[in-house]
Amino acid sequence: MVLSVNFNNMDNQFDVILFRGIGLFIIAILNLILAIVLWKKSKSKTVNYLYFIALTSSFYAFFCGATFFFWDSMPDLRLFWYRATWLGVFILPNLLGFVYYFNNNLKLVKIKILLWFLGAVIISALALFTPLMTESVYRKSISIFGVAGRLDPLGRSYIFIGTVLALYYLSINYKSTTDRLKKTRLKYFIFGLGFYIIGSIIAVGLIPLIYGQSGYYDLVVYCSTV
Repeated sequence: MVLSVNFNNMDNQFDVILFRGIGLFIIAILNLILAIVLWKKSKSKTVNYLYFIALTSSFYAFFCGATFFFWDSMPDLRLFWYRATWLGVFILPNLLGFVYYFNNNLKLVKIKILLWFLGAVIISALALFTPLMTESVYRKSISIFGVAGRLDPLGRSYIFIGTVLALYYLSINYKSTTDRLKKTRLKYFIFGLGFYIIGSIIAVGLIPLIYGQSGYYDLVVYCSTV
């Protein structure tokens, strides 16, 4: 397949679509660089999960970017690129794994993480190989929307519940910390991660769950830069 983008014949809307894709690719590269740095410094399970969060965030940013960037040049792959964004659900078990170890909440931790990973595998497989998560995809103005499949609410509920749990556990850790210096450091750390989590809750959890579609799934990618 020969990729050709005619820069001379683009309308303004396509310009925005194209540059949104480029921006998402840049963030994907930044997340990948962060993942490499964390991998080199990885000495604990907590840092290991941070590494995987950065890595899976990089993949999610790439597939979001591809959805926008290749919209006109690869029309046959539009649905594939959009469905591939569901692979971003693998961020969630890694996020919860990080939170469990960060909070030292180790009771049945391996089983809990395994169950979250199992959910991610099932959802991503259904998304990639069936229309149950996303039936079709279309462009409206400068956004790209997916038509929700019958099991889309199940996937959104998985994301919503997991991200809310992660935010809850982090807030519990903050409240239970008595050391002022540690609490200050923890506050800024939780702010950054919490911003990412809240963006996920809104963009890929609540909005699609309520309205059955969302053109703001790339908001999660921008939140990951915090």
